[in-house]
Amino acid sequence: MSIVPLSVVPPGTDFEISEFHSGRTHRKKLADMGVFIGTELRVCYGSNNDQIILCRCGDKFAIGRGMADKIFVKIKENSDGFFKKCKLKTEIK
Repeated sequence: MSIVPLSVVPPGTDFEISEFHSGRTHRKKLADMGVFIGTELRVCYGSNNDQIILCRCGDKFAIGRGMADKIFVKIKENSDGFFKKCKLKTEIK
């Protein structure tokens, strides 16, 4: 399982936060959103533009591409039951 920047993860992919290569301000913003090392998320929407939409158990939030470049993640190999433990269903449209 390799570690890659979040900015290169395609939509629909489940991943786990592995490392932050950013300053205290970015880590604080992520912590305020409930994102820590070990947090499991999914890329709901990503484009070559400025934002990447992440989702977790029915919640969606956006981060900028610059911040995504500084977040390193482990791609989940088998993500079939990834969100089954959530009470709310998350769908990718």
